[in-house]
Amino acid sequence: MHIGSIAAVAELRAFLDSQYCELEEYLAFSGLEAAAAISLPGGVDLIPMTAVPESVLAISLADPDWIYYGRNAKGHVRHKTVETLIKFGTATWHTNPHVAMAALRIRFQRSPKVLATPVDFSNSLAKLLNIVRVLAAESCTAMFPVAHWISATPTTPLWNYFAWSEWYHQKWLRLFATTRGNEERIAARAAAWEALPEAVKSKLTIPLDRLNRALAAPLSVDCAIDLGLSLEALLLSDLGPNEQLSLAFRLRGAWLLGTTPAERKSLVRQFKDIYRCRSTAVHSGALPSDKCQVNGEKLSSDEFITKHARSITASAILHVISRGKFPEWGPLIIGAGE
Repeated sequence: MHIGSIAAVAELRAFLDSQYCELEEYLAFSGLEAAAAISLPGGVDLIPMTAVPESVLAISLADPDWIYYGRNAKGHVRHKTVETLIKFGTATWHTNPHVAMAALRIRFQRSPKVLATPVDFSNSLAKLLNIVRVLAAESCTAMFPVAHWISATPTTPLWNYFAWSEWYHQKWLRLFATTRGNEERIAARAAAWEALPEAVKSKLTIPLDRLNRALAAPLSVDCAIDLGLSLEALLLSDLGPNEQLSLAFRLRGAWLLGTTPAERKSLVRQFKDIYRCRSTAVHSGALPSDKCQVNGEKLSSDEFITKHARSITASAILHVISRGKFPEWGPLIIGAGE
């Protein structure tokens, strides 16, 4: 009904003649507009939603408010389109985080291809979610998982007949990043992530997840709390509850990112302000009323959190990914190297 008898018979013959069942695993997500396919390490492809085989599922993910109107004279599907509210250069804003603009895809083979009873295929969802979080840190833009599924090629399934996962995200005016012009950067960051030992990836999961939540937070108070949690998990995971956490927080952050005494002095103040904003937000539900200072400029706590603290947190996480390991904090802070 959906692809026509000739195409259906051709697919069936190809399946019967093949030694394997060809499968594709997808994680569709929003927050990133993919201009073209990018090959990432580990057999993962980053693709635009237009590269996903057309089906009711694929159309609805690219247009959550879709209403099917049939096809026009050229055979193209008539459906509602996502309205772009504001556009500055290559940055696009949308209100709906369920608009899937990109997908991660893994192709694999399954044998035997015919099973007597249904089985649950093992999936790579955790791996794909981590890649999405790394992309969020690289672009400093929130990424939202929308749907995950596994299907036989080339047909993408309808949701009535195949199991798939979906997420719910709060609708808000949000910035979408773009892959256009950033292809090499994305591939390099994904390669650095793929090369990390599993133990390091595991320790970075919470910092990456909390950073992504902070990037998506509509309120600066929520953003400050999530940034604080992200950096605490990154900088303080080896310390006990009775140690000097605030001091270690700002010293480790400054020495991780700073290369000169002047840079580290400025960073100590900024990490101190992040810690203070996070603590005040947790205990009072508001940000501090006094100003924060960045490179000699005084900013409100709200402006500091939204304009600077997010990028500082992303830089700290990405620095660890680039290093390929966590620093030995003691030698680093006393300037003795590692």
